[in-house]
Amino acid sequence: MIDRIRTGILISIITVAVWIFAEQESLTEAREVARISFEVPEAMRDELALVRPDDFTGEVEVELRGAQASVQTARARLSELQKISPEQAGLATREDGKATIKMADVIANLPGVTSSGVEVVSTRPATVTLEVIKLERLRLPVVADVGELELQAPPAVSPDAIDVTMPARLATDADQFHITAVVDPSELQDLPPGEQVQRQARQLLLPEALRGVRGVRPIGVQRATVSFIVRQTNDSTPVPNAVIEISLPPSAYDAWALELPPASAVVSVTAKGPQEAIQRIRSGATPVIGVVDAVLGDLREGTMPLAVEWFIRVDGRLRPLPAGVVIEDAPQEVTVTVRPRQAEAQ
Repeated sequence: MIDRIRTGILISIITVAVWIFAEQESLTEAREVARISFEVPEAMRDELALVRPDDFTGEVEVELRGAQASVQTARARLSELQKISPEQAGLATREDGKATIKMADVIANLPGVTSSGVEVVSTRPATVTLEVIKLERLRLPVVADVGELELQAPPAVSPDAIDVTMPARLATDADQFHITAVVDPSELQDLPPGEQVQRQARQLLLPEALRGVRGVRPIGVQRATVSFIVRQTNDSTPVPNAVIEISLPPSAYDAWALELPPASAVVSVTAKGPQEAIQRIRSGATPVIGVVDAVLGDLREGTMPLAVEWFIRVDGRLRPLPAGVVIEDAPQEVTVTVRPRQAEAQ
């Protein structure tokens, strides 16, 4: 009796096992939405770029057929994000241009799907058209942008060149391109002239023709240091023989005679200001002239102090001092001897 019971139990277990196996191996169909991302591996990013169409959302509806257990395995695999490389899409050796790939073939060759043995019946969309861009790696020079600073020499940039990938079709014009190291304007204020200055570039700008172009990217270095010397824009020069003249209104010439002592008529002063203007003064092209402006109503016989104003002479005429030019170590006033013309006549 016990043996019969044992035999019955064993038969039941075997029957259930056979039923379960048969159930797992029974054919079935199922649909799964796969998330697909076409990506270029890091090792290939200097050689190839892929551009997917705007209407491709990254989701592909897949119809599977096969043993129930295998379909479940494939569906589990497809529920994860699938990163499709150019090799998997069959694009690694393609040249520039459009390439249409069959999604059923791509998905069927995914490791988790291939090993399950299921059939990929169809996909929606059935195909995806990608743009393949062949890239080249080139070295572009780096130039500095320091605004409107006046420098003694062109600024030096370190590094002076950076590797960049770009579409092969643009590489033929690479000699026209450079990268710009932009220094923040706030770091270019109140710099000491004549001294070497170093500033970290705020950003590295690609050439305008390459901005936003797929496949263009700097490699490695993302920073640059700019070194420069601000040109000395101010200068000074001694003027050892500056003449002081007296300006008298025409109506006063018949009434008054004004004289300066010889020691006050020619004085030594210093001119300071922008280099260009000081150089003209130094060369004698625009001599410095002091002028005593005698106003008729203020004149009286005897000696009197009068203020001195400073000008330059250009083509024989007095002109105001150039912007930024100042005259130092100069008398602010001189003592003038005033005599009536009638007294001189007597």
